[in-house]
Amino acid sequence: MNIDRESIEGESGVGVTGGWDSLKQIEVLVEIERAYGIRFRSSQFETLTTVLSIALCVKELIESWLQNVVTSRKISRKGTPQDIIKE
Repeated sequence: MNIDRESIEGESGVGVTGGWDSLKQIEVLVEIERAYGIRFRSSQFETLTTVLSIALCVKELIESWLQNVVTSRKISRKGTPQDIIKE
C-alpha cells in the first residue's frame, strides 16, 4: 500500500482506505503477528478490519501476555505473547 502515514486514522481499513483490500488485510495482519510475536485467531481475520480494531486487539493480547508474566514471575526466553493464546 502506498499510503501517507499522516492520513491513517482509527477508521482506516478494508474498503475505506485505497489499496487496502481483503488480500492486503491478510498481509497486514500477518506482518503484525511477525512484528509483535502474537497470533490472531483465524476468526479474528474477518473482524479486524480497521486500524483501531487491530490496535485494540494487539493491546489486549500484549496486556494479557504481560499479566501472565507478572503472575508467574518468570520470563522464558522463548515466551512471547503468542504463547498464551489458546486456539
